[in-house]
Amino acid sequence: MLATVVRCDPPTSAKPGDKAVITADGRLRGWIGGSCSEPLVRREALRALAEGTPRLVKIVPADSAKTSRKRGELTMATTCPSGGALDIFIEPQLPKPLLVVFGESPAAENLVKLAQYTSIRTQLVPQAGLGLRSGPRLQHYAVARTHGEPSQRRREAAAQVTPSGACQKVHTVRTRTYVSGKTATDGLDAFYYPGPGLAC
Repeated sequence: MLATVVRCDPPTSAKPGDKAVITADGRLRGWIGGSCSEPLVRREALRALAEGTPRLVKIVPADSAKTSRKRGELTMATTCPSGGALDIFIEPQLPKPLLVVFGESPAAENLVKLAQYTSIRTQLVPQAGLGLRSGPRLQHYAVARTHGEPSQRRREAAAQVTPSGACQKVHTVRTRTYVSGKTATDGLDAFYYPGPGLAC
């Protein structure tokens, strides 16, 4: 998470533009003020990471405001002797979701190409890669793309990449009939892992 001082009311040891990085284990690297602000910023940074949302933390003297919390903003009264005030913006730095596409077909390749125009990372796993049994444990998606051939191995591989407790959201089988009278059946299985704090 990245914490940035966006406003200060002197006297404060931090200045606007001062920054700190807070890791997932609560370590803080940088400067956003001293002992009056660091514990609070650590706590709120971990909360921001768990919720996946940014927030503004306002640290004010105890005699100027009461502690209050509303969506995206926390005002915290402090008894620090300096009497100054700080506004610190905390922004989670989350990795992009990963889309893993299983199967060899023009539709699978086009899905990977389309995803490149979004904020999603992609990985195409051809038939030879169906032995893949591990994947990232962050927010990600898996698609098993077939075109008229047995798809059980692709579905099993996609299920293995998703974390335990992932939710299957979509299963589609489509049969198309062409002008020539020929028919073609294809299927799509998508598994969706909603991310921390969200249910299916």
